[in-house]
Amino acid sequence: MLLFASQTAPGGPAVILPALLITGLLIAASQAFVPKNDAND
Repeated sequence: MLLFASQTAPGGPAVILPALLITGLLIAASQAFVPKNDAND
């Protein structure tokens, strides 16, 4: 959803690239917690 907002926002790729970095950080952060829950299962 961030990508769609970035594409419509002025700046184009200049806005999309930081959005991808932020998304990557969120995914990395979520995966840092998820394996712990899976290990318990």
